[in-house]
Order: sequence, then structure tokens, then C-alpha cells
Amino acid sequence: MTLSIYAIPEDVKSRLSITTSIDDAMILFYLNVASRMIDKHCSRHFYVENGTYYFSPTNTEILFVPDLYSVNTLKNDLDGDGVYEDILSVNDYILTPLNRQTKSAINLKPDSGKYFNLTDLSSVEVDGLWGYVDTPLWFLSASSGLCTGSGETLTVDSLDTSLKVGMTIQVEEEQCLITAIDTLLLTITVSRGLNGSTQIAHGSLGEGEEPDTLVPIYYAKFPEIISLVSILIASRLLNSSGNEHIKSETLAGRSITYQDVNAGFMPYEELALTPYVRMVYV
Repeated sequence: MTLSIYAIPEDVKSRLSITTSIDDAMILFYLNVASRMIDKHCSRHFYVENGTYYFSPTNTEILFVPDLYSVNTLKNDLDGDGVYEDILSVNDYILTPLNRQTKSAINLKPDSGKYFNLTDLSSVEVDGLWGYVDTPLWFLSASSGLCTGSGETLTVDSLDTSLKVGMTIQVEEEQCLITAIDTLLLTITVSRGLNGSTQIAHGSLGEGEEPDTLVPIYYAKFPEIISLVSILIASRLLNSSGNEHIKSETLAGRSITYQDVNAGFMPYEELALTPYVRMVYV
């Protein structure tokens, strides 16, 4: 599954004063490495993932969950037969904490008449959008795009300068990763079905037909610190990938050659990420 990256190649190129496109593929690769390193370090991810997960509650009224952005459906298996027959409505529960975009618990309302089954494993099914979001994730682009069938080209009526290669965009319910932009043809090449979203046809009645509607394009913004750290890591990895970083030393009378690569976090990067590390209480 293709996942979001937390910065764009243009940011790395600007930091390293790179003016050519020869390293673009490597920059994308290192940004992906940096983004997944951040996910692992923080024990959470900062993109929104479409997914269905199953939980074994320890309380009849409260279900603690990983970072949750929104719920599509919430279901109970009340008798342990693997069938989630008890479908809860949005009026049956509250997502908390109330003052944050990212939720960590599903609380059943006292007057709902509902309860979580504690007897059987995986008795609760939650289908929703998962991930850490500290600000509204999606911003409307000035472009309106159309995408037909299973193609990887999004045709737009105008190109918003805020859209860049490497950005995560959302068209209706599908997320995509921009891999190329053609300013002359007004097309955006994308990797579709990003972050577990479903690939669907947009703005057209069928394959090869002329589009009948304009579909708005939304783009994602990630926490600024997360983006900055991913740029720092990707820049360091790219800088360390060339032969100019091959080092030689003489140890115990022998010549030793090695590559000076720091693939981990620098102390100031770990410090910057501290507020975003997910605390798990046992």
C-alpha cells in the first residue's frame, strides 16, 4: 500500500540548492524513508488511512482506540458468532476528547441502551479514518479535476500553484499521491488508492466518456514540525548517498574504508518530535 510522505521533493531540493531533476526519484525515496521513520518513532502516523479494525473491549461503555479521525460505521458482535449484527448510530456514542481533531476513545451514551461485549475477542468492528490530525487536514485547491476509470492522469481546468509533486490530494473519497505535473497539458499524474482508500471513477459516467461534472481537489497539510524533520532526514540521507561521503581511516595499521551515513535521528530532531510521540498507558 502506498502511503503519504510528509514533505515534497521541492523542499529538499531548496534546502540542498539542487536545481536539476536528476535526483528526483531518490529524493522521493528518501522522503518516504524519513516519513516512515517518523511514524515508527512516534508510534503513530500523520496521514489519514481508510480502514476497518477490530477490538476486544475491556469496558462495557468505553473503547480505547488508536488515533481516530472519524467513524464510518461502528458495529458490535454481541454473541461471539463473528457476525456484527448490532449497528450503532451516531446518536449512540461520542468520540473523545472533544477538544481535539484526533480521537482516542469511543464512549457509549448512557441513554443509548448499548454496551460493548467483554466476553468475546474482537467483538467490536470500527470502520473509519485513522491517523493523527492536529489541524483540519484537507484544504480546497483552486483546481477542479477529473479522473476517469483506472487511469493515473487527473485533468484539471487550471493548475493551482500550491499543488506540488509529492503532495497527498483527495478527490471525493479517494486519496492520491502526485507523482508528476504537466503545466502545458494541465494534467497531474498520480498514484491512486493512497493510504488504503478505494480507487473509483471521478466526474464521468463511464470509461472514455466526456466528464459531466467538475470534481474539487483537496490537498493535505501535515504538522509543520513533522514536515521539517522529514526534510532534514531526507536531506541528510541524500547527502550521504554519494561517493564524496566515502571515508578512509587507518586503524591498527590497516586502511579502513566506509561510508559516513547517519540514518537515524539527530538529537534535535528527536527533541522536536517529542510532543508528537504517542504515549501508551498500560
